[in-house]
This record gives sequence, C-alpha cells and structure tokens, in this order.
Amino acid sequence: MKAYVARQVGDARLLATRLERLVTGLRKDGYFLDVVDPQTTLTAAQAFRSKGGNCLSWTHLFVALARGAGLDAVYQVVDVPPSWDADAGFLIQYAHINVLLHGLQIEHAYK
Repeated sequence: MKAYVARQVGDARLLATRLERLVTGLRKDGYFLDVVDPQTTLTAAQAFRSKGGNCLSWTHLFVALARGAGLDAVYQVVDVPPSWDADAGFLIQYAHINVLLHGLQIEHAYK
C-alpha cells in the first residue's frame, strides 16, 4: 500500500494535488465502484487487495492511503437514519461512516 501511494502521489507537494492524484489512481484502478457489501467488514489491507467491503472497509482503506500520502484523514460517523436487521437472535443497527480530511480546500467535487 505504501508503494501504491508513492506511485500515485509522486512528488506532489500541495495537499490538494496529493488527494487528486490518489483519488484518480484509485478510480483508474477499479476502486470505489459503488460495490458495497454491508456484511463484509475488512481491514485496510484486505479491502486494498479485494477492492471490496462495506463502508467501514472503504473508510479503513482510504484513511490508511490518505495518511500515507501525508493527508490528515480521520473517521467520521455520518448522521443519517440507521437501518436495522436481525441475525441469529441479535438486533443489528447499521450506521454509516466515511472520511473527513482536515486542512484542504477543494475547488471541485469528485464524482
């Protein structure tokens, strides 16, 4: 993952450029294709290898890569209505988590 970040970010000095290069590389390489499996929580390394997982898996991955690129990335719990499920007698509350980046001003949105 360190080598991946180094290849994508290169010698970029500006934080916004580092972010743009990282996101562009991830998209080009097939990451974040809106394939989310809510039942699969993976580590950052597992999500990197499999290009899959749930929102927490993707967040683990992006936080690790962004921090490797010198960005101040933290976890953020999103305030959305939770969804519920039951499994083996347990009531499960699903929430959503994503990444918050500090210290950046972004001129355009990534779509």
